[in-house]
Amino acid sequence: MLSNESTIFIGNGVIMTTILIVNSINKSLDLKNLLEKNGLTVFTANGDPFNLLSKYSAVCPDMMLVDQEVKERCSLLKHINSNYGHTYTFMYTAADKISDIDPVAEHIDRIITDNYTADDICKIILDDIRSGKAAKRSSAADISSIRSAFKELCITPNYVGYKYLIDSVEIILSKQEENLSLTKLIYPVIAKKYNVSACSVERSIRTAINSSWDKIPDTALIKYFGIYAVTPEFKPSNSRFIYGVAECFMDERHRTYYKK
Repeated sequence: MLSNESTIFIGNGVIMTTILIVNSINKSLDLKNLLEKNGLTVFTANGDPFNLLSKYSAVCPDMMLVDQEVKERCSLLKHINSNYGHTYTFMYTAADKISDIDPVAEHIDRIITDNYTADDICKIILDDIRSGKAAKRSSAADISSIRSAFKELCITPNYVGYKYLIDSVEIILSKQEENLSLTKLIYPVIAKKYNVSACSVERSIRTAINSSWDKIPDTALIKYFGIYAVTPEFKPSNSRFIYGVAECFMDERHRTYYKK
């Protein structure tokens, strides 16, 4: 059995923890339990293209594991890559490669043949995460958008809490199906990354927020925290501030999807 790890980091600091697996693969190999024991959050969906796309848009996973039995797989993967940014995609198949002339080939990052055991597949997935191969190609753009959001909110990079805020939003967006606790989950993860205490992370974030609050334009306050934020008595907690930013990104993803 592979070792249990609660958090997986890749080279650029992005946390990769979510994978969407087609039900048929999961049922035959019981991958969900094995991957969850090794620190990943696993979602499943049946092979129907509409169901798979609906599940994808709801959870925006870091990776996908699909098989060749998925109907209209090329159109499905092309739509996902065009509208959500490239997601690292494994293809489970009896063949050891996909022909370069197969249109689906450009959307597949790695072939996993059906002679692999569940442990083999789990190891491949974890190795690709740790090596950085599975990093979303759109991650740089995502980070740029998060930085732009904090610029609107007058949070500047000269505060230590600035980088902690960016990481907090990234973590929430990577696991947006869960209501994550800052103190129990997010602060400890960031503290481990930067080799500081969780209390230091909390304090630095609070300092950055306090330094900016009175400078934020009303338009930005309303955008991220609602109309009540412009009242004198409103002062957000760290959690309210961070989730206010993260929820804007979640809402934007859904608006983009439904416009298509």
